[in-house]
Amino acid sequence: GPKSELGKNVSKMNSLGHGLTSKTVVLPHENAEEYEAMHRGLIEAHKPANDNEKALVELVAQSYWRLQRCYAVESAFLENRIAASDQEPEAAMANLFIDKAESARMRLLMRYLGSAERAYNKALSDLQKAQLARRKEERELAATQEFAEIYLDPGFVSHTPQLADSAISNSTPAPHDLPVAGARAA
Repeated sequence: GPKSELGKNVSKMNSLGHGLTSKTVVLPHENAEEYEAMHRGLIEAHKPANDNEKALVELVAQSYWRLQRCYAVESAFLENRIAASDQEPEAAMANLFIDKAESARMRLLMRYLGSAERAYNKALSDLQKAQLARRKEERELAATQEFAEIYLDPGFVSHTPQLADSAISNSTPAPHDLPVAGARAA
């Protein structure tokens, strides 16, 4: 195998064909700065609050980048097939569905495109679910803390019998249990 860093970098791209299933997110011919700008934009838009959300934003960014690559490949594929045909563009496009070889290529491309769309939609959905769960947990914690601050305060006096019964200790009678002046004891 290659010994130098340059050789290793070139070698690791040998098996790269169309790049639609590449483990590498940003391919050598793509703009890494564009990817980073898009990734930063997603971080700003989604404001991940923990490591799980940060990982999901990263997955959304990667999935989105790959989806855009699929759209670019689809466009190039269609342009290529139209240019290779001696027919009008609409007839050349129709041939993609009629000709067996062309149809097989088109189905493969559509499979990659559908897979990329599902990956992006799942990543985005997982991020949204994680953020909703975190926000719900934060609201519940805030409500519990607010309840504790108000109702567990030693100086708290309730004006409702149910809260009074639970807030006052067992040794102190509730106001409705106190004898009424002028009433005889049984």
